[in-house]
Amino acid sequence: MDISPYATNQHNVRVQPLDYTNEQTPSMMVYHGLSIVVNGSVVGRIESYQASNPYNRKVTAVYELSAYTWGQPVDNVPGGSEGEYTMEITRGEVWGQEFELACGFPAVWENLTDQTRPFSLMEFWMRGTDLYRIWMYTGCWFQQKNYGGAFEAAGDGIVKVSGTIAYVKRSIVS
Repeated sequence: MDISPYATNQHNVRVQPLDYTNEQTPSMMVYHGLSIVVNGSVVGRIESYQASNPYNRKVTAVYELSAYTWGQPVDNVPGGSEGEYTMEITRGEVWGQEFELACGFPAVWENLTDQTRPFSLMEFWMRGTDLYRIWMYTGCWFQQKNYGGAFEAAGDGIVKVSGTIAYVKRSIVS
């Protein structure tokens, strides 16, 4: 085995470089962002986000009257998913492409009641330069929306929108 292309660490141990083209190469998963997608076209990016994908459900024990199982459960019955499906987002606003416009709405909202239909967001995961997985967040509604930061007279601030989005489902697209 030729080990000449391997890197050497500070302890003079040679380490095989990561080969993202090989499915057997163990490498850390990294994310590459959340995009705003309208009618199949990427029209914007989310600067930061944190989604809560609750993997919670109630499991109810089943008991039977039996001389063999007296006082002990004989089975478990899983319930539906529990918890809120929400996402905290922050996005730098772009002139003429405010968040609402990027989501395909005809105008900037004066308040949240102007959102009259849900939108979808897509999350792209890459393995090196190859597309690994796409997640789709459907049924997105704003629960809270704020223009972040303090505005100053210098006029050199970046306008950001932040808020909480409730979604119905996170599903794999590919």
